[in-house]
Amino acid sequence: MRPPARSQDPLRTPLNELLGAEGNVRVLRVLAARKAGLGRAAVAREARLNPRGVRAILDRLARAGIVNVQQSGRAGIVTLRDNHPLTSAIRRLFRQERALYDRLVTTVRDAAGQAALDVRAVWVTAGSATGTADVGVLASARDVDRAVYALEQQLRKAEQSLAIHFAVRAYTDAERDIVGERETPVTLVWGWLPFAWQHGGGGPLRSHRDLDDRARRLGERIAKHIAQDPAIIDRAVEWIDERERSGPDPSKRALEEWRSVLTTLSARQVEALLVEESERADRLRQSLPFVDVLTPEDRAAMFREVA
Repeated sequence: MRPPARSQDPLRTPLNELLGAEGNVRVLRVLAARKAGLGRAAVAREARLNPRGVRAILDRLARAGIVNVQQSGRAGIVTLRDNHPLTSAIRRLFRQERALYDRLVTTVRDAAGQAALDVRAVWVTAGSATGTADVGVLASARDVDRAVYALEQQLRKAEQSLAIHFAVRAYTDAERDIVGERETPVTLVWGWLPFAWQHGGGGPLRSHRDLDDRARRLGERIAKHIAQDPAIIDRAVEWIDERERSGPDPSKRALEEWRSVLTTLSARQVEALLVEESERADRLRQSLPFVDVLTPEDRAAMFREVA
C-alpha cells in the first residue's frame, strides 16, 4: 500500500508511529511479555529480526518515548517505559493476542475430542490468508475423510466467535510432504507426530531407525548451538512452560522429562545427552524443545543439513 498522501498529527495519533510497521509490533510484543530488560541481541532473536534492523526500530521507539535503552558495557538493555501512558494498554493488547491463540488451540483440541476422531494427529498452523488457520489431520486412508468431515462440523460452530476460518486438510501415511517448508512451526494439539514433521523437516520416515537417525543428527546440530549460546537452554525451559500453560498436551511426559534434564544438568552435560547413543537419548530426541527458540535462519539451515 502506498504511504498516505497526508500525514496526521503525531500528538493525536501516536499509535501510527508505535504500531505502524510489523518490525515495531514484533519488538513491542517481545518487550511487553517481560518486566526485566533485554539486550538488543536478545530482542532481535526473540522478535526473529535482523539485529541491525532492530537497532533502527529501537531508536525510533526510544524517540517516541515508549522504550528505554540503557547502555550496559557494549550492549544496550531495553525495556518498555512503565510510566508511558500507553504501556499498560500495549501490554494488555498483546496478552489478549496470546489468549486468543490459546483459545484457538483449545477450540481445535476440544473439537477433536468431541468428534471422537480415530486419527494419529491433529495440528494447527497459519493459513495462506489472513484470518485462516490450517488444521492438519493425519490418519489412515480408510479413516481420514470421515475424520476431516467430523472435525469440520465441530469447528464450524467456533468460526464466528473466533473470527477465523478453519481449513481442515487431510494427510495419510502414504504422503511425503506433511508440513512443507514453512517457517511457522505447527502446534500439535492431538496425538503424536514424528518430531521432524512439526518443523518442516521432511515427510514421513520409512522406519524407526530413520527417525532415530534424523533426530540424532538434529541433536548434534542443536548441541553445537548450545555450545555457542548456552542461553538456548533457558529459552527452551520457557518454551516448555508456555506449551504446558496452553492446556493438555500429548507430549506432557516428554516435556516434563526435558524440564528435569534442563534444570538439573549443566550445559555441557545437555550437549553430551543430545549426541549420546542410548535408548533414553533416542526417546528424548523425539521431542526436542529447542527448535522453536532458534532463529528462523538457524532452524532452516539446520533442517537443510539434516535433510
